[in-house]
Amino acid sequence: MVTVLVLLTTTAFNSTADYWGEWSLWKTSDCYSGIEYRWRERETNVKNKIQVQMEIKNTYTKGIKVTHIISHNPSETVIYRISLKSGEVHVSEKYVDVDKRYYLVLDRLRFAGESFGDPIHKCDK
Repeated sequence: MVTVLVLLTTTAFNSTADYWGEWSLWKTSDCYSGIEYRWRERETNVKNKIQVQMEIKNTYTKGIKVTHIISHNPSETVIYRISLKSGEVHVSEKYVDVDKRYYLVLDRLRFAGESFGDPIHKCDK
């Protein structure tokens, strides 16, 4: 099993709970050359929490299936599976602790047409 960790840190900004900060620049996964991601944050009314929104984009020429999670624990079990056509974007959201690092964990990449029993793709970078 290949697990990709993308370290993200919270950024300071002045906003209200209704305002999303600016999107980060697109970054390419450290493992998968055809997956890009970016994030943004906003304050919440939940004590010591911010809300994180992640966009995951498939830049491979064919569709993919990949599991992902936003977590403070880089070893957390990845349970959310998405399917993305080439060029398609998926948005995930999660509340995270204000002063802790958080990660986007990507795992179990398969290309369109491959089934559950087919091998999982290893890093291609």
